[in-house]
Amino acid sequence: MPDRGRRIRGISRVMGLGAVVLTCVLTAVVVLAFHDGARLVSVTGINQADVHITRSPGLLVLPALDRTMTDPALAARLATDIRSLPVAPSVCAGGVDYGTTYSLTFASPGTPSWTAVIQVSGCDEVNISNGPVRQVRSPALWSDLAQALDLTSDELRPLPCGDPGLTKTSLCYPESVQSPATVPWAPLPLQAYLPTPLPNPSATPAPRCNLNDFKAQPIATGGATGNEAVVFAFTNRTSHACLTGGYPRVVLSQPGERTLAATPGGFWDERSPAADLDPGATAHFYVGFSDACDTGPPPPMYERLAVTLPGGGSFTTVLTGAKPPNSQIPLGVAAQCGVTVTELAGTIAQPVYPRDPLLQLTATISAPNSVMSGSLFTYVITLSNATAEPISLDPCRGYYQEVDSAKSQSFSYELSCGAAHPIPAQGSERFAIEMTAAGLTAGVHTLSWHLDTGGTPGPEVSATFSVVS
Repeated sequence: MPDRGRRIRGISRVMGLGAVVLTCVLTAVVVLAFHDGARLVSVTGINQADVHITRSPGLLVLPALDRTMTDPALAARLATDIRSLPVAPSVCAGGVDYGTTYSLTFASPGTPSWTAVIQVSGCDEVNISNGPVRQVRSPALWSDLAQALDLTSDELRPLPCGDPGLTKTSLCYPESVQSPATVPWAPLPLQAYLPTPLPNPSATPAPRCNLNDFKAQPIATGGATGNEAVVFAFTNRTSHACLTGGYPRVVLSQPGERTLAATPGGFWDERSPAADLDPGATAHFYVGFSDACDTGPPPPMYERLAVTLPGGGSFTTVLTGAKPPNSQIPLGVAAQCGVTVTELAGTIAQPVYPRDPLLQLTATISAPNSVMSGSLFTYVITLSNATAEPISLDPCRGYYQEVDSAKSQSFSYELSCGAAHPIPAQGSERFAIEMTAAGLTAGVHTLSWHLDTGGTPGPEVSATFSVVS
């Protein structure tokens, strides 16, 4: 029996795949039954009396085809074409597989008959009874098969209407009801997707935090871009929430210096809205200053601060001038450039976003095996939905594409959502994507594609292709 399960194959259509697989399995069973386990003798194409040819339409609506060719020379030529094909590679990045196959059964006097099943699309594989899987790499087989069946190239290797590989003069065939159409590509500019955060829960009415609600934390210092601060932090030690917000009143004094009052605002002020401070949570305010305007010898540091909280309660602290742990800024306030104070605020809550339904999609890619240098080419992205509910593409999403992990000339576009449908439950939607090989050197390249899901890693896929001169 042919070794059908030993390798990763090319991309198959999601819709209708079960029918295609069932057809292939039934074909294999019939072949084995017919040959009754006989081993295939070495075939060179000589003495092939006739060949019986049938076609399985796969996902396309095609005319029935069942013929027996009795021309020994033509049968021998087809046998030679098939047996001369190279063994298929272990990994295939073929085009879309529409499931159409030709089954050729060769018969000759005195030798066991043998069958070859030729894949028309996808990886162009040929499954030979009791032999290795091969791959069509020469036009000779297609030419001789077209002659045997009296078919044109479009008739021999049919494509569905709307396939990106069609030209204006190509003959095309309708797809069966189980096969979705391909959404055509359009050069739509990318509009980056920005998810909308969930609304913040409304603050529960609570009394203002006062000094009696707090347990003071060790005083700290900090600095950034020439701005420095003394940081006062407090933990809510009660069993109930209290409301933050408002500016503390801070008065600074130092023997021999004038008394100063800190100005609300400044570099460190985040202007956070008032919010409930839960039991055990921490609030803080900053006393900010700078020495950017200092041109003479440094004046003495202010070390005595009298503080009144916006919710009530006052305290006085004397800073030591020493450096606290994990800081190079001493405990003191240089007031020559002014002193500011921030609002009493808790930790700013980070926005919470709803889960993006498009993260549940998976992507597969079908790209051509080779393209001409400098040419435009088209590949197909299939977005599949394995959930029990349809997934809408509203708001429409864009995509990013790269070649060899570098931004390509066609780096980002938006999907043609206007021509698409919601991706059905347990179903898929196929999108044609246009790309250019301009600027790519001859050889093998890797094309990567991923859907824009607002910064969260979403559906992505890649494929290799060759550029030929």
